[in-house]
Amino acid sequence: MALLVLSALLSFAVAAPQLALPFNSQVPPVARVGNSFSFTFSPTTFKPNSSKFQYSISGGPAWLQFDAPYRTLWGTPGAADAGTTKFTITASDGSGSTQMSCILIVSTSQAPMSRTDVSGVLRGAGNMTGPTTLLTHPSQKFEVDFFPNSFDGHGKKLSFYATLADHTPLPSWLSFNSQTLHFSGVPPKLSSSPQDFNVLLIASDVAGFAGVSEQYTITVSTHTWAFDPQDQTFDIPSGSSVNIGNLQSLLLSDHGKSQGSVMEQADANVPSWLNFDSQSLAITGTPPAGLKQQDVNITAYDHYGDVANLTLHLRFDSLFNGEIGPLDVQIGKKFQYTISRSVLVNPDSTVSVELGQASSWLHFDSQNLELEGTVP
Repeated sequence: MALLVLSALLSFAVAAPQLALPFNSQVPPVARVGNSFSFTFSPTTFKPNSSKFQYSISGGPAWLQFDAPYRTLWGTPGAADAGTTKFTITASDGSGSTQMSCILIVSTSQAPMSRTDVSGVLRGAGNMTGPTTLLTHPSQKFEVDFFPNSFDGHGKKLSFYATLADHTPLPSWLSFNSQTLHFSGVPPKLSSSPQDFNVLLIASDVAGFAGVSEQYTITVSTHTWAFDPQDQTFDIPSGSSVNIGNLQSLLLSDHGKSQGSVMEQADANVPSWLNFDSQSLAITGTPPAGLKQQDVNITAYDHYGDVANLTLHLRFDSLFNGEIGPLDVQIGKKFQYTISRSVLVNPDSTVSVELGQASSWLHFDSQNLELEGTVP
């Protein structure tokens, strides 16, 4: 009987909530006067089984709301709220509860800005499986270099931090230099592949709090599966159909390029006027009149569960530099107008005009680009 009682007490003690990751270790954002604030603290803030915990807040300011089921703090502070805000979050279950002290800063200053080209940074680091995703391999070193001057603190000195996107610390194999914004690491061998690590690079104008952040993903896989290049732009003459093929040859696998046999399936987000061949990855179609640009994202999967993304930027060039505008005509009078070749992108272009109902009295000379006729 004594052993049974002791076992029950131990089980009770182990199940009680425990603080694992303090609120302010997660680099919460600065709240800005007059701006919406939102922060979701990490699901691993408390242990051992956070999915069964109930959360509550106490001591918080009137402007700060708490969506307990989603662990989200939100609200819009006013000018009178500027300064330091302290409050407590409590996690509880049937076996007990624990409290976490929290601090937020409400600032009247403008938030820092980022001019970082994340895709450009990652292109210099290796193969990419998406616009902001870098492909790496176990036991192989990689390096990523961001630039401090790509962040603007509006005259304030900035500090830099890095966490995972769920606000937990970086894995032990990934290091970050907060002075140079240099990431480096050697991923370990994984029990399963591929695995994604979503990284936040944080610029701060208030020490310990996030001002602005950029996110990128490190995919660790035992296989190579990526489009090379991952991003392409096609200039298509206005009025022409889209016919882009041979995209499968851009796929890079363990065996090099053009290994389409490794592809398991593919899909694409295309508008209704475009057709996508999931075998050859070709896209074809006739664009609607007036369309200036269209982005297409293609996703290809290999046999191992790896994902490669290709972004196509379709730009439809106009044949004209400008518009002719409205033309005035008078009933019973002769009308004559010469279209200037300066409105053409290519002055040597062949021009035709659809006259519609005016074709009974209006004529167009395609040699000298002259419209002429007597208005009925």
